[in-house]
Amino acid sequence: MSIYVFDMLIGYAANGIDNALGFRAKLMKSCNIPVKFFFTDVPKDHYINRYLQAGIDSEQMASLHQYMSGDIQGLRSYVKIADKLNELQNILNYTRIKEEPEQIILYKDEYQVATLNRDVFFKDYCTFASFLEHAKLIRTERYVGDKVFYSESYKTVRNDNGMAAQITKRTFYDTDGNIAYEQLLGTDEVFYIFPDGNRMTKAEFLDAAIQKLNLSSQDTVILDRPGYFEYTESIFKRKNGAKLITVLHSGHYFEKGEDTNFLYLCYEYYYWFKYSKYIDWMVVSTEEQKNELQNTLTQYGCHIPSIAVIPAGGLTKLRVPSVFRKPYSILTVSRIDTRKKIEWIIEAVAIAHRTVPNIYLDIYGKCVDAQYMHELEAIVEKHSAQDYIHFMGYQDVTEVYQNYELYLTASLWETLGLSVMEAVGSGDAVVGLDVKYGNRLFIQHGTNGYLTDFDASASLEHPEIIIEQMAGKIIECFSNSERLESFHQASYRIAQDYLMQSIADKWCKLLL
Repeated sequence: MSIYVFDMLIGYAANGIDNALGFRAKLMKSCNIPVKFFFTDVPKDHYINRYLQAGIDSEQMASLHQYMSGDIQGLRSYVKIADKLNELQNILNYTRIKEEPEQIILYKDEYQVATLNRDVFFKDYCTFASFLEHAKLIRTERYVGDKVFYSESYKTVRNDNGMAAQITKRTFYDTDGNIAYEQLLGTDEVFYIFPDGNRMTKAEFLDAAIQKLNLSSQDTVILDRPGYFEYTESIFKRKNGAKLITVLHSGHYFEKGEDTNFLYLCYEYYYWFKYSKYIDWMVVSTEEQKNELQNTLTQYGCHIPSIAVIPAGGLTKLRVPSVFRKPYSILTVSRIDTRKKIEWIIEAVAIAHRTVPNIYLDIYGKCVDAQYMHELEAIVEKHSAQDYIHFMGYQDVTEVYQNYELYLTASLWETLGLSVMEAVGSGDAVVGLDVKYGNRLFIQHGTNGYLTDFDASASLEHPEIIIEQMAGKIIECFSNSERLESFHQASYRIAQDYLMQSIADKWCKLLL
């Protein structure tokens, strides 16, 4: 039995699906379930490292490009830097090296001739090498196991910024070091050329690679990403009785005002609906999401697969402060984007501060929209709130929640809401909007915090109503210390159902 998970993306910013993939990798390891997590594009080191940090071992990762070259190992390099330096001394006759934390630079006289990239986690090994002539990049090599996985060829071209290296082709090697095939790049369309003269488009290549997996009824394929990528139809066509599971990581259907990017059926899940007859199981995070999914599939006249409710994240343990929580402390944790409505949180805290002057808010998260960040900072300045509202930036907040008394969220929707779950698992009281799906799981009104009434279209037209209500709930939380402590204890009780072992048992039951 083999389990294959698609697709680890490159070229995109890190997101919640990446974390969910890492979480599931840990679960499957705890259940002793062997699994391969696939890249369908060729991954560079920083993408591999992203998934390593999320919790997927390099031995669990694979690229379909490896399968087409006859190599089915993971993506870890076992090429030692010392051995590569000795090899290159004979080839390049370099005269000195410069060691840096992430790379080693080789010089011949005063000219750089090569660079070896260190493995981020295994510093004695190199993952990637670059070779130069006359200060121009001409070739690179990527190592997997103790061999070259592929090499890249470059030419120097002139563009608007001057001279630059442009990739022209990528050459993949089999386990004996022979050329398995070449990928022609640098034009609008990508082609693959094989030694026998066979030529494939990218879609044809991915189809051939999936065919080479030789799926059967003993195998399981899990599709995490939306269905508009080239490989999806090939999996539908070549599943050969394999169990096919799709995971819906976000809401699939949005009424007006629920999300600024979507209206009604989310385009990301179009294929999941269109080809639902090929899907054996759909996995969602909550019962509410399951019920809505069944209703929507029925509404669109689609086949309804079996639907399992398995949260996309979980808690390794409950976290209890070693000393005490900081009095009157509030935090929020999220990507800082418009759907999270951080401006509502800031306004609500500023209003509540007039009644409870000791409260303060720490905002954790990264903002990629400079204009939105400027707007948030302007709101803080408008209220002269710089002393009690702070932007903390992106941090590992795993051990941070437990230091605070209250967690705030104003997100317009959360499929599960990992940050809310982590806050509850750290015993925080929570105030959030009464929106689907996760808030209604983790916030039990009057038991561990408060849900604020929310009507999508009305609230967006008159946000001052929501802001005033949130401010009132913040004031109420801090108006009675005994009740606030009871909220903390109630959050711990709610979090018990989301410990990793409980979720691992659900995946094991589905897969085995």
